[in-house]
Amino acid sequence: MTTIAYHRGPRPAPPEVPRDPVVVRTPPPIEDSGRVLRILQVVAPLAAAGTGLVFVLAYRQQGSLLLIAMGAAIGIGVLVGVLTAVLQSRVSARKRRRSQQRYREYLDTVRQHLDSLLDLQRRLEVAMFPERDELVRRSRERRRLFERRPSDADFLEVRAGIGALPSPAPVHLQEVDPLGPDLDPELLAAARELVARYAARDAGPRALALRGAGTVVMRGDARGTRGLARSVVTQAAVLHSPDELRIAVIADEAAVDAHWDWIKWLPHARCDAPAFRVHCATDAPSAEALLRDVRTQETAEGGQAHVLLVVDGWRRGSELARSAELNALMSATSTSPVSVLCLVEHETDEPADLKRRIVIESDGSARLEDAGGRLEGAAFQADTLAATVAVEVARRLAPLSSGAGVNHLESTATPSVALAMGLRSLEDLDVTKTWRQAAASLLEAPMGTTPDGRTLILDLKESAEGGMGPHGMLVGAPGAGKSELLRTLVTALAAAHSPDLLAFVLVDFKGGAAFQPLARL
Repeated sequence: MTTIAYHRGPRPAPPEVPRDPVVVRTPPPIEDSGRVLRILQVVAPLAAAGTGLVFVLAYRQQGSLLLIAMGAAIGIGVLVGVLTAVLQSRVSARKRRRSQQRYREYLDTVRQHLDSLLDLQRRLEVAMFPERDELVRRSRERRRLFERRPSDADFLEVRAGIGALPSPAPVHLQEVDPLGPDLDPELLAAARELVARYAARDAGPRALALRGAGTVVMRGDARGTRGLARSVVTQAAVLHSPDELRIAVIADEAAVDAHWDWIKWLPHARCDAPAFRVHCATDAPSAEALLRDVRTQETAEGGQAHVLLVVDGWRRGSELARSAELNALMSATSTSPVSVLCLVEHETDEPADLKRRIVIESDGSARLEDAGGRLEGAAFQADTLAATVAVEVARRLAPLSSGAGVNHLESTATPSVALAMGLRSLEDLDVTKTWRQAAASLLEAPMGTTPDGRTLILDLKESAEGGMGPHGMLVGAPGAGKSELLRTLVTALAAAHSPDLLAFVLVDFKGGAAFQPLARL
């Protein structure tokens, strides 16, 4: 089989997110307004003036001049007291407003800091858990493939869905002293609202760590569990080298044909010695042979490769459930290099040695539990991946090998249309499947490989639809291979498009030799 050695470069460093707790300070206490003092400043002069007035009236024989002077003194005292009280009230209100403004500015600063932490966390999650479109883009461009290594902390950590998560850094309010001074109620409410808002996030990727996880059960209707399993397997294949991760599937023949046939294109699911085989088994004997084969494979460095095994349709009492080899794998400890995804529909079908389970409801909501049924985190919405997307990614990864120990790309033979389509040979072509997938790659045809090993795709759609067409010209000297390239183009288009979708008009001015092999299309 023609293969391309893919050399992975150093993994880009993900952004670092500070995890130190964020403590929001309490607002300043309410200052004494001095209202009693201001009242005294007005009442005291009035009392003194009243006393003096009584004295003057009692001794009115002293003349009216003293009465006038006393009245003036009373008026001035009252006026001074009132003005002093008003000024002090205004100063106190201004001081309180400044204090409130400073605290609101402080809350804004804390809010900006928390927003920056959330932004860093989102960037980290995008790097660690690529979404579907990013997985497809990487497989198309052959960029950042197989970047995770066994030495990475997130080796075999994949995304299972999306749901509420805690804040990247703990956020809490400074403790309020119940015996201390009263705090501004409006500011205290604003601080508590800030803490509540950033204590958790509404949506974030829920991680599923598969290294050392043993047997993980996915329970629910077959559509939901298979959709999540396809997503997990596709992520694992894009992010991990086939030299360090093996992928295998055990299911009955009908399930393999309908849901897991695409696994044959993954380089992680192939074994090249003594003969080419795909890691897919449909009964107990072939499953045991497959498991013995997978467990004995080593990495290029001589270590044991990790194995991701999908068991679709496990049922207690079945022949497969009585397999000694499979039961030994499913009961393995956390140090085992094998992780098992076991898909079941009913609780009674769960294997006895499960370590964790994901329960998927009919609406797509899911929860992660340990073996005892204790909930791990909040409920989330389970991921699902369409079979057409999994097929596309697998076919684009098909010609790649890990490239362990090489610093360049090389090919063992001239690239063929079968290789570019992700097939071992054209004998493996099943047009009933490729024709159904034509809508995703309309008028696109693989033409070969670029110098850096990527598949060269010719898109004949009009430029307004993002293509290179609809017209083109092929120029070359006699014997350069123009006719062969045209036959390759027609073959690739015919393999991917049904006659109802695409028709050919082949004109040959050299006697028909160029297109004669295609006359029966």
